[in-house]
Amino acid sequence: MNVYRHLLVPALLASAALTMGAPAGARVSAPTHPLIVALGDSITYGWLLPEPATQNYAALYADRVGVDIVNLAVPGYTCAQVRLRLSKMPPGATTVILNCGTNDIGGFGAERGGVPNGHHRIAPATRTALLAAEKDFRDIVSIVRRKEPYARIIAVTVRRWQRMTAPEDRRFVEDIIAWNTMVLTAPVHPVDISRDPRMYDPAYIQPDLIHPNVDGNSAIADDVYAVAH
Repeated sequence: MNVYRHLLVPALLASAALTMGAPAGARVSAPTHPLIVALGDSITYGWLLPEPATQNYAALYADRVGVDIVNLAVPGYTCAQVRLRLSKMPPGATTVILNCGTNDIGGFGAERGGVPNGHHRIAPATRTALLAAEKDFRDIVSIVRRKEPYARIIAVTVRRWQRMTAPEDRRFVEDIIAWNTMVLTAPVHPVDISRDPRMYDPAYIQPDLIHPNVDGNSAIADDVYAVAH
C-alpha cells in the first residue's frame, strides 16, 4: 500500500458547480492523477481505532477505489478550525471529503452520571455559534471550489448519536436536523450517514457511543462509495 495514500497530517455557490466544470474563462487544467483530500474532525481522523490512518472511512474508501489520500482531519476540530486547515491542502485534489459540525453542535460527553446510561451531556451550542459554524462550512466549500474547480466535494452529515445515550434532547434534535439539512442542500455531493441504521447499532460504534469502530467506518465508506459511484 502506497505510504502517501495514507499520509496523516496530525495536529453557497451556484448549484451548477456540481457539474465539476471549471468556471467560464478560468485557466485551469484538470488534474490527471486522482487524489483524495479529507477534511474533518475525530470522525474522519479515525479516533480510537487501532490503526486510525488506514482504518478511518476516508482511507477505506480511497483504498477501495485505488486512489491516494491526504487526511488533514484533526480530533476535536470545529468547522472554523477545519477551514484553517485548508492552508495545508495540497494542490491537485480530485475529490475532497468534508465532515465537520459534530464539535460545533455539541451536546455530548462521556463523563459518568447525568443520564440513565452513565453519559453526561455537555450543553449544546448557542444559536449564534451554530450560525457561525454554518458560515464556516459554506466558506470551506467556497474555498475548496476556488482552489480546485474540478474537484468533487463530498460532505458527510452528522449522525444523531444521542439516540444511543438516552432519549434525544429536543434542542439537539433541532440542531442536528438543521445542520444536516444545510449539508444536504449545499452544492456538494452529500452522504447522509444519519439515515444509515448501522450508525445506531452498537456493533458499529465505539464504547464511547460517538465514534464509529472499524466496522462503522467501513459502513461509512460504503455510503461514500454509493454516492460517489
